[in-house]
Amino acid sequence: MTNNRHNEKSDLPSRKTRTNAVKETTATNENKITISFWQLLSSTLAAFIGVQSNANRERDFKHGKISHFIAIGILFGITFVLTIITVVKIVMASVGA
Repeated sequence: MTNNRHNEKSDLPSRKTRTNAVKETTATNENKITISFWQLLSSTLAAFIGVQSNANRERDFKHGKISHFIAIGILFGITFVLTIITVVKIVMASVGA
């Protein structure tokens, strides 16, 4: 009888260790999920316009990389400025200025 109790007690820490290992593995797997290029593009565009949904924002903060958002944001910014410059030049040329 003493041996059975001893075996039960020694078995308990290994169960906890296995449970902790599963939790750590699950947490590691969740961190490895990344967002697709199209999700990154649409999230950045939505942020530029100001209509980002809360669910997408949480997904971006949880699974996205800040460097990717910065790079796409800079590209969107440059594209926006160049588009405005081009439109102004076309309008000015059509007016005759």
